[in-house]
Parts: sequence; structure tokens; C-alpha cells
Amino acid sequence: MAAVNTTHFMGWQQPLVMLGILCTMFTPSALAQVDTDKLTAGDLIILCSANASDTSYASAKAFCYGYIDATLDYHQALTSGPKFKPLTCPPAGVSREEVALAVIAWSQQNSQVKDEQPVQMIMQAAASTWPCDN
Repeated sequence: MAAVNTTHFMGWQQPLVMLGILCTMFTPSALAQVDTDKLTAGDLIILCSANASDTSYASAKAFCYGYIDATLDYHQALTSGPKFKPLTCPPAGVSREEVALAVIAWSQQNSQVKDEQPVQMIMQAAASTWPCDN
């Protein structure tokens, strides 16, 4: 087996590797950027938009999906009886990721909602993406 020549790696590639490591070290995680006790719609978008290289990726996505699930579950519970009509009618089988992507896309077109309650943004985005035939 031939030995690996590391002298080539120590040339121009080493500064690039070090820069990548430093950028990762000093990039704030998605969770560090938000106050989950006083969550705004903009904060939820930060969490839902977390990149896979983010150190808090799994936690940020779990928080995002959990918040969306809770919002849509509550909507379904309220509208399951005769008193309230549904605001949104996502198709059966739509995934949490699809809803999160729809919310992110909608928020990019409606940046004025960033300081609203996340529930309002989710419902507005879902109603715009999956309207009902009321």
C-alpha cells in the first residue's frame, strides 16, 4: 500500500480547510439566534430554515416541525365539529417538511409577518398554499 503524500495538502488547500472550520465554529446556531420563550414568526422561520451543517440542526427542525404539527392539530380539532369551518385543507399525506417549506416560501413573500405570532403565519401560509373549497 502506498503512503499518502500530505505535502500537497499542506499547500493551497490547508487555508481553505481552516477557513471552513472557523466559519463553522463562529456561525451562530439557529437555536442560539432565537428566544423560544418569546417566539415570533421570524424566529420560527430561522429554526425551520436551519442548514444541515448547523450544530443545532436536529433540535431546530424538531422545534419547527413540532410547532407546525401542534398548530395544524389544533386547527383540525377546532374544525372537526360544526362550529368552525377549516381555514386550510392540506391534502392527505402532506409531510411536515412540505408544510415547513410552504411556510418558509410564503414568509419570503410576506416579510411583514416576521413579528407576528408563529401560529398566524403558519395558518396564513397553509391557507394560501392549500385553500379549502368552502
